[in-house]
Amino acid sequence: MDIKENISFLVDNIYKIIMIVFVIASFVIAYLRYRLAKRSSYSNELEPSADITKTLENRRSRQFFWFGKKKSDLGQDTNPIKEAMYRAQKFQKEKKIDAAIEEWRNIVKSTEGEDNYIAARAWSAIGDLHNMEDRREEALSAYTEAINLDKNYAEAYHNRGNTWASLAKDEFARGNEELAFEHYESAVANYSDAIQLKRGYVEAYYCRGLVKGLFGQYESAIVDYKLAINLRPKCADAYMGIGSIELDFNNYESALDMYNKAVRQKRRDPLVYSNRGNAKMAFGKHEFDRRDLKSAYNYYKSALKDYNRAIRLNPNFAIPYSELGALGLFLAEYESVQGDVISVRDHYEQASAACDKAIDLNPKFTQAYANRGNIQKMLGNIEDARADFQTALRLAREEGQVFLEIDIEQQILELNNTQ
Repeated sequence: MDIKENISFLVDNIYKIIMIVFVIASFVIAYLRYRLAKRSSYSNELEPSADITKTLENRRSRQFFWFGKKKSDLGQDTNPIKEAMYRAQKFQKEKKIDAAIEEWRNIVKSTEGEDNYIAARAWSAIGDLHNMEDRREEALSAYTEAINLDKNYAEAYHNRGNTWASLAKDEFARGNEELAFEHYESAVANYSDAIQLKRGYVEAYYCRGLVKGLFGQYESAIVDYKLAINLRPKCADAYMGIGSIELDFNNYESALDMYNKAVRQKRRDPLVYSNRGNAKMAFGKHEFDRRDLKSAYNYYKSALKDYNRAIRLNPNFAIPYSELGALGLFLAEYESVQGDVISVRDHYEQASAACDKAIDLNPKFTQAYANRGNIQKMLGNIEDARADFQTALRLAREEGQVFLEIDIEQQILELNNTQ
């Protein structure tokens, strides 16, 4: 192969890997965003404010009336249930998760059978804490206990749905498609129950759309995303969900329209800029393949702006650095067609530096190693390329990323065949 053919062949392989990772990562990122939001709302719920008192008063908690609103000489509330909640919050902030769980279990013991409303919410808090530690089975059990105590507890169904969805994602990444689909069906069923119990449950519609999209139920996923948007027009994640599906079907203009709407809702969110950059990079590759080089270059440059914007908003966000590494390969492909050998090498070196930064920020970033391996291959640094591919392969196996593992093995085989 001459250099142009070699670059084109390599970029096609990189593009395939990027799309696989993008589909899997979109679910992972969305779930992490949910967990962070959950942690925030959880902390707010437990702040020593009127919210807890109002909850207890509204439910006419027997515990509340048993212990009353007596104040100590220091003017502090002596309600032991609330004190246990505050201790659980304190332990959580100190990352003493097991101690926090024990406090919630004590609340369950004090309220179950007397005030199942409070006991159910304590079980749900236990489920949240287990999820923070990736203890999925324990989380499922806790949410089930919550639901058994309160059949109308929509949030517990929703949280159990999230846990099933996470298990589905893990099994899907490992290649266990049959088991993944079973978990997917459980997730959808729980989201549906939550929606039935709580009118206008935006988060449940969004999450149900997310797992439907992951398992190929694209039309139904878009319906759920649109329902979420109708209920909350500023739901940026739902716009991104539709955008990712449109991108999978190569509907580039529709995808960009959705990502543009997401950006308008979250102008300070680095993730939306990074995702829009991915869409622009894919659109640019499409234009390049149809030989509209000017349009391809414009989309690549626009993607570059989005990645840099994401980095300015969060300099410690590893994803856009890795995507800059992939973009550098596309820009090098473009410059090779122009015959600008110096610019080709410049793009490789800049892309390699971007991957270095991604790896510094996240030493277990599989895609960043794979991207850097391909860049080193093009620079002629075969041993460095092999080392990066081997690291990427090890990480893919450790994370159970079967589809990515297969592609990296192919990259290693091609590298060996070039020698």
